[in-house]
Amino acid sequence: MNSYRQGALTVIETVRPQNEILRALKKIDPRLFLERQVTLEDQAVWCVVCDIGSDHPPATVLEWRDSDNNPIHELSDGIVDRIAKMERQGSNLTARVIKANEDRINAKRRSTQEHWRDIGTDFERMMSPGHSAVLPRGMHLRRSRDKMRSQGWRV
Repeated sequence: MNSYRQGALTVIETVRPQNEILRALKKIDPRLFLERQVTLEDQAVWCVVCDIGSDHPPATVLEWRDSDNNPIHELSDGIVDRIAKMERQGSNLTARVIKANEDRINAKRRSTQEHWRDIGTDFERMMSPGHSAVLPRGMHLRRSRDKMRSQGWRV
């Protein structure tokens, strides 16, 4: 792959047009095509999709991501190289891809549930009878107290 890491960025040196990448993928397997998909995190990612047949929906074979699992927005020869290195047995490959997708979805669900559990714990603590919620004080209350203090009251 003609890319390198520059801090948090993946820099791709040679960007090829989508048609050239598609032609190279078709040489590997005529059922492969490129598609831009939206992930669960609302990120657009390039995917290599395999048209399995008329009775099954197309299966995503590869999502074009860097080593930190961030989408790479520009296409390069690396996507063709990764596909060329993948195994060709359809049933094993499809099962592995489906398992990887399920693992990613389950990991996202776990992190979301942990996030909501933390929020629920905080909310439960604040709604308990022994806890008094701190209410924001308005400017009118400050002015009223300042006025009473200037008159000698202890407020």
